[in-house]
Amino acid sequence: MTGITAGKENRTKFVFKRALACILAFALIFGAAGTVALQEAYAGSASAPQLAYIKPDVTIVRNGEILNFFNENGAQVYPVFFQSRTYLPLRAICGILGEEVEWVGAANTIYIGMTLSHPSKSIVKPANSPFVKTVSNAALGTQSIAKAYIKDSIYIMKDFEAVTFADSEGNAQYPINVGGTTYLPISALGTFLGENISWDGATKTVILGSRDVPAPEPEKDVKKDERAERIAEFYEQQAKLYDEATELILLISSSTPEELNLLATEISQKYILAEQYNRDVKSYAKSAANDSSLTDEEADALESMCEFAEFSEHYLLVMENMMCLAAQGQDYSSFAEIFLNFAMMTQSAMDSTAKKLEPLL
Repeated sequence: MTGITAGKENRTKFVFKRALACILAFALIFGAAGTVALQEAYAGSASAPQLAYIKPDVTIVRNGEILNFFNENGAQVYPVFFQSRTYLPLRAICGILGEEVEWVGAANTIYIGMTLSHPSKSIVKPANSPFVKTVSNAALGTQSIAKAYIKDSIYIMKDFEAVTFADSEGNAQYPINVGGTTYLPISALGTFLGENISWDGATKTVILGSRDVPAPEPEKDVKKDERAERIAEFYEQQAKLYDEATELILLISSSTPEELNLLATEISQKYILAEQYNRDVKSYAKSAANDSSLTDEEADALESMCEFAEFSEHYLLVMENMMCLAAQGQDYSSFAEIFLNFAMMTQSAMDSTAKKLEPLL
């Protein structure tokens, strides 16, 4: 079975922040213009085509449910056998994970989960995807031959962490392109999900997780903690503001003077929101601190949320200054270092808050 290497397990926060700084710096320089459709990015190949088999007769089952896969045009796509391994469409894998996927051509990189356009993630990510559908009947059809192109120059980032794939013997595995669709080895999905993968040769079925449909969990007659829910609301609104502001700043180098004036106004409005959010969180934290029912876990999550709100306000303030200078045709490069510092601190506080909230919800 193949595995995934997500960098060194003991990677320090400093290294992660440096990686994020590079990503944000890249985004600031190249903006959103580098983002193109996945299939367009893979059109053609410098590598020689190799033989692959499209397998409409192979059924994919996850926890007792049969899955079918579709591309961005709504056409059905199938598992592929390549070099004795099963591959699934990248979009289908991300659909099963419930994750965003984004291709940045200038960096030759696929982002899964956290992306440049959406650098934060919701605490609960629904796995509702147009690329994956549950069906009642097993797969039918006859295999066909296709050309596969190995994409060994493509980088893959999962939540801003570089990932690589290898088989059980340590041989590297890369994304492939078949008929304009990008595929990853199915073992990548198993590793992302933390689930076993098995093969039933008699029925030509790849099984993810359990073969049987799990019994529904009994409904809990426990009211969720209102304080944790309130902190989660603060988190969601702050993360949304962070995403929206980051998307705007990516446009700074590619906009006309007229557009920059509009962007400056919008960033200023978002900074006012950031100020208000920061005040609201601090006020709530002060009130909660006097409540004897406040648990240590809640206090820890609330403290982290306050830090997230504080850094977000400063992050938006720096953005506002940069955008105003750009709108006036002035050089804003002097803000580069402080911008990256607050971007890193805000992202770190956001991730920390999400982790501390998860066990409370």
